[in-house]
Amino acid sequence: MMKVLLAEDGLTMRRLLTTQLQGWDYDVTVAQDGAEAWREFQKCHFQLVLTDWMMPEVDGLELIRRIRTSERSEYVYIILLTARSEREDLVEAMEAGADDFLGKPCNPKELKVRLRAGERIIGLERTLVEKNRQLMETQAALVQHEKLAGVGQLAAGMAHEINNPIAFVSNNLAVLQRDVQALVEIVGLYGESLPAIEQADPPAAARLRAAESDCDLAWLRENLPRLFHSS
Repeated sequence: MMKVLLAEDGLTMRRLLTTQLQGWDYDVTVAQDGAEAWREFQKCHFQLVLTDWMMPEVDGLELIRRIRTSERSEYVYIILLTARSEREDLVEAMEAGADDFLGKPCNPKELKVRLRAGERIIGLERTLVEKNRQLMETQAALVQHEKLAGVGQLAAGMAHEINNPIAFVSNNLAVLQRDVQALVEIVGLYGESLPAIEQADPPAAARLRAAESDCDLAWLRENLPRLFHSS
């Protein structure tokens, strides 16, 4: 059921319009003047507003201006009721933000037609808002997809850049492991030859024993293979 805000200071007209609107299955909130209508509008969302022009405190045009400058996500369709019929008056009403106007006293059939036209416009506005929301969601999804694709390309490029030096280091470690092991074996052979070297060249043998002590050869033999493997 569509909610209608009716602002009318005339008691007879107010009762008549309320009866007609309720008979057409509208949910009607009644205000006796523009100030009360504005308070009601701030408390609840109305899709349709039906307002008299000439009212005490806040007239119909001021009420329309306040509605148009309020922050409402959905459009409010406003019909201005007036006994004025001069072109200048109608232009002023439309410039204030009225969507339609109807002369007083209102013809019930004409009023019903104007209200139905307002409902169609509100429905079209809702459809446009929904389509715009769907479009924005689709655009956001495409942007996210492009971002993920960009991240994937960046990751692939980084992986390529990282794999090249890793392969270089890995190959060098394999060569070092092989050749250092050969050096350790050669050092072992020198160790086995130390007794003979001591007899032939005692100073040379002393230098070899000192070098072996300084480099902790026993530790190197035990731990070098494990260090290369973990590296």
